This record gives sequence, C-alpha cells and structure tokens, in this order.
Amino acid sequence: MTSKSRTTNWKLFWKLLSTHLTPDLNLGSLLVIQKAELINELSEAAKAAVKNYEMQFIRELANNQEFNAFYKAPTVILVCGDESPWMPADCAAATQNILLAAESIGLAACWIHFGLFVFGNENGSKYKKLLGVQEGYRPLYSVALGYRKGDQPDAAPRKKNVVTYVK
Repeated sequence: MTSKSRTTNWKLFWKLLSTHLTPDLNLGSLLVIQKAELINELSEAAKAAVKNYEMQFIRELANNQEFNAFYKAPTVILVCGDESPWMPADCAAATQNILLAAESIGLAACWIHFGLFVFGNENGSKYKKLLGVQEGYRPLYSVALGYRKGDQPDAAPRKKNVVTYVK
C-alpha cells in the first residue's frame, strides 16, 4: 500500500467515524494517541501493573519483554466514560463502531483490554492526567489501529447452538 493510499484511508476513517458516533450516545470522549513513545510507555506501565496478576496468562504476557499491549500500532484510541450505569454499553457501542469503520476501509483494528490495566493501579491518575481524561471519567475500552502485516486471518470457528428461540 502506498503512503498516499494510507493517508486517504486515515482521512476516510475519521470521516466514517464521525458519522457512526451518533450524538445520542452518551460518550464521554475519545482520546486518540499517535505518539509512539507514549503508546509504548502505556504498554510498559500496563505490564508493570499486572506482573503479579492472579491469572497466569496475564502474568506471562506482563513478563514477556517482547509483548506490546497495543501490538506496536501507530494509533490507539481510548474510549472514555463516566460512572453512569449506561456508559459502558454506550462506550462499547462506540468501540464496535470504531472497529467496523476501520476494518471497512482496510485498516487493521483490535479491541484491546490489556493496555487498560495501567488505569487500575496507583499510576492510573498520573496517566489520566497526562492524557487529559476529563474529571469523573475513565478509559473503559481501547482500540489499536494500524495496518496488517499479512493477509486477513480467517475467522475463528464459531460455537454452535448459541441462539435460543423462544416462541
């Protein structure tokens, strides 16, 4: 992909995103991070926060020097909301729209939870302040955006019989 087509994809992405995030969503804010050093710092801080986590899988990732919570993506979007009971659902809908908009124009997008561990420890307020998270809000979801290095992977096999019809 040429650099011109990549620029066009990003412009199209932001346009698509603005049309898919409707004003009736009670979305707190989107924080778009494109500073590689800051994305790496957030990844390392998230890893440090869970080095002794109860789940072995999480501990293994946290202690893996090669692991980057955001997969070295050039852009990370934090979807932030307040503590209202409907905010997680509205922010999840916004996150899904971000993923769909990105994938629809050829950008790779991944819903990432690991990077949010940084906001759940004593350093959380430091990073919230550094990133300009509004008072009373917190990052609920994050998305890594970039370009896929290889072909689109096949979808994972789906579980059968997960829909129940009640008539």
